[in-house]
Amino acid sequence: MKIGIDSYCYHRFLGDVYPEQDPPATPFTMDRVIDRAHEMGCEGISLESCFFPSFDAGYLADVRARLDAYGFDRVYAWGHPDGLEAGRNPRAKDDMIRHIQHAKAIGATVMRVVGSSFSFVHDPHEPQLRILSGWFKEAVRVAAGEGVSLAVENHIDYDADEILRLIEEVDSPFFGINLDTANFLRVQDDPVEATEKLAPYVLATHIKDIEPVKGRSVRAWNYFACVAAGEGLVEIDKIVAILARRAYRGLLAFEVDMPAARWLRREDEMVKVYGVDDGCFQRVRYTSGTVQQRTLATVGTLADALIADPEAVARHYVPKIDDVIAYADITEPGKSQTIYFSVPNTSGRYPFLCTFPGHWKLMNGLLIVE
Repeated sequence: MKIGIDSYCYHRFLGDVYPEQDPPATPFTMDRVIDRAHEMGCEGISLESCFFPSFDAGYLADVRARLDAYGFDRVYAWGHPDGLEAGRNPRAKDDMIRHIQHAKAIGATVMRVVGSSFSFVHDPHEPQLRILSGWFKEAVRVAAGEGVSLAVENHIDYDADEILRLIEEVDSPFFGINLDTANFLRVQDDPVEATEKLAPYVLATHIKDIEPVKGRSVRAWNYFACVAAGEGLVEIDKIVAILARRAYRGLLAFEVDMPAARWLRREDEMVKVYGVDDGCFQRVRYTSGTVQQRTLATVGTLADALIADPEAVARHYVPKIDDVIAYADITEPGKSQTIYFSVPNTSGRYPFLCTFPGHWKLMNGLLIVE
């Protein structure tokens, strides 16, 4: 899994200013957002199409060159704010299909799509899902021909069972979900249980944490406001562990929509300090070059589960996960063992641990690369 951001984190700087927000002193361009992601040490970015100033071939080629120069994984995100409007807007369906070419032009193999939004969440869902499954089938035929997978976001519209229904009805390896960790909670669905159901189909993510806002109507879409990852109600650790267990290898893209009051005008700090640098969702793999305590917990939890695996001894109690970059075999009492490995070429703090079940919580430390 790679660490990144969705460009919507900077929506205020890109011209989408909510009523509770102040306009920025210095607006951003799309190029500036990409550069900022690189400055923060991101490994990828999800780019919202609504902020593209142009879809000319020349501009899209420039965006691709910039992303390539930074070695970024990328997701092309279509559909803000209402996407297909719950199956009410055929022109939006045609627009979605046109944007598949834009996704391909910037080198994205995953395109986030939106079926609906909070605007339609209280309308009957059955006719919506019936229409949307047909439209997505049509779009997937085009996308597959271009080597692009479509990932429908849970966009404060449908619960996990409804998203699963769409995926099963479209029935294509080129169709899955852009999992938003917070939006299931916003439709009264459990994010962890939803991730368990949908993990095999996750193609992209929005890593987001939220908390309720006192005094705001529970009927408002932003009754739950964004907070720094790990501060709110979303059990991001558990969600990322599920994704790791199901061998998800895509982008973990931090996202912010409406910040809680204490985070107003602090988006950059929220994204960098509490997200990319040291947020709880950041610590999922050894090689990203920052404090990696989440990787410690993820690998340790998988190690504990090996107690019931009859093949664990043969594997020296080492979990099957790419985050493990080196390990020693089981060493008998009185014996020693030496291993050699290359340290990551990015400075940071990399955890090591004993993976014998139950040992890792006390037997761990940090390898510091400077």
